Amino acid sequence: MEYEFFSVGPKGRIKKVVRFIKVSTNVGDIYNLGFGDWDERTRSMNDSVTSNNGDTDKVLITVAHIAIDFTERFLNAEILAIGTPGRIRLYRMKITHQLVPIYTFFSISGLTKDNVIEPFVKDKDYIAFIAKRRLFKRNPHVNS
Repeated sequence: MEYEFFSVGPKGRIKKVVRFIKVSTNVGDIYNLGFGDWDERTRSMNDSVTSNNGDTDKVLITVAHIAIDFTERFLNAEILAIGTPGRIRLYRMKITHQLVPIYTFFSISGLTKDNVIEPFVKDKDYIAFIAKRRLFKRNPHVNS
């Protein structure tokens, strides 16, 4: 339930960690996606540091690929992404910019400040996002 990779940029190689932690809920399998830099000194993940290593898009794409891999292993899992207002704003902008490819794999919902879960709306403020893997079925009546 933990993945590691490296950010490579002007500040060198920075080890990144993505961790999925199951959240207790009565509505299904929801996993919090924790993400941050590995702190060798404390031997733990630091999710409050901003690396500024010049490869934000690569890092977020890698996290997206990790989410795809995770949901291939746990098909019914829903992924909860939460963070500081600045990070949530960044996630919203990246989701908006990559909406079509994201929708290939996931349905995306936003959690409003009033604790309402709704389908993602561009440019709307949310406090968290929930991604659910789209499951595709073959039509047995179509010849391939």
